[in-house]
Amino acid sequence: MELLATRVRVTGTRPRYQYRLYASFAALSPERVFQIHYHSDFGHGRGLLARISEVIAPIAWLAMPPCREKSLQARAIHLMAARIDTAVLSTVFPEAMVDPIPLLLEITDELPDERVSVEIADIMGRYQRLADDPALADRLDPRRL
Repeated sequence: MELLATRVRVTGTRPRYQYRLYASFAALSPERVFQIHYHSDFGHGRGLLARISEVIAPIAWLAMPPCREKSLQARAIHLMAARIDTAVLSTVFPEAMVDPIPLLLEITDELPDERVSVEIADIMGRYQRLADDPALADRLDPRRL
């Protein structure tokens, strides 16, 4: 599965960077795309992109209306997505070797914005499999494929 790994400098006096991992809507099933409510290119100009939590989540969860049960399940899905982000992004951007990668990461060096395509194992709809064997998320190293 092809993903887009990004590093973007956030304005301010101290060098802070935002590291994110996305999947192209083109790589997702039409059923999954239909259930993703937030359609954006997140400013990267690469077409519509999905966040990792939307990629790994079960279709049934994406289709659920907002409710307490969906909210309770969301925490586990987002934590697994953060593990995947950390495993892949810290490989692509070694300076981001922090677990978990925070919303904004302060780096002492000035780094250019960067967008890198990476190939990993197919994780679409695989939340339950990843939850059953959490070590799988740690092995999603793009260098191994």
